[in-house]
Amino acid sequence: MTAQALERRDPRRRYPILLTLLAQSATDVLDEVVQLFDQAVSARESKAERKMRDAPAERGKAGEDRQALLDDLLDIIFDLGLDDEQIGGLIRGERIGWSRLRSAREQGKPRLPRDHGHLAAAARAAAVTGHVPTTGVGEPRNGRSKRRAFHGGNPGASPISRSPPTSPRPPSPLADAKVAMT
Repeated sequence: MTAQALERRDPRRRYPILLTLLAQSATDVLDEVVQLFDQAVSARESKAERKMRDAPAERGKAGEDRQALLDDLLDIIFDLGLDDEQIGGLIRGERIGWSRLRSAREQGKPRLPRDHGHLAAAARAAAVTGHVPTTGVGEPRNGRSKRRAFHGGNPGASPISRSPPTSPRPPSPLADAKVAMT
């Protein structure tokens, strides 16, 4: 509907039509914003998925030189025809050399955790989304159900709270002072 057609309408019908058009426009804009946000999240998620998938391959490529160095070191170490005094000279100089050893040391990266970083990624995602990941059986990762099973269904109970005190507490000097003041 054009502005001229709306202007020709009766004022009692003009304003409800204008309000309806405005509400519909707001809904359309909100839908577009949600769609753009969804596209951005989807793109970020697929990028992170590719990065997680490609990280072990990149790490493997970077470790090839170090693996070759290890193979050469083992060849020298297990050569039974060499004396112990000759091994150091071959490693540092003749067959491997300091430059190759330094290069391998500089390429070294910290070892990955046993889960290859997936738990850390889930924790970062939980921090962003507020969603706490669950284990495969659907219980929270904080071990609450294990505590309940250990303490007979009473999560607040602990073996320490059930044991009697070993010796009575000595009287406090502050408690004596409070009694004297009253």
